[in-house]
Amino acid sequence: MRSPSWPRTSTRRPRDCSSYSHVERIVHGWRRMERLAETREAARQYAGRALHVAHDEDGSVVIRGRLTPEIGALLLRSNRPMRWL
Repeated sequence: MRSPSWPRTSTRRPRDCSSYSHVERIVHGWRRMERLAETREAARQYAGRALHVAHDEDGSVVIRGRLTPEIGALLLRSNRPMRWL
């Protein structure tokens, strides 16, 4: 719907209407930023991973670590049969 201030004979579009290519550029930029954020998060997780193994005074083994979510899930799944110990 045209506003009263917009002449009926004008073929120009109002400035606040977005063209398809403009919306496409915004969506493309948004997706690019999301990919960059995911890459940064994966790099941060990878850089922060660590595994420390030590022997306690009584001879028991102490394991402390920070793993990526995928590796942590694998470790937990592999230890399910040992939970009864």
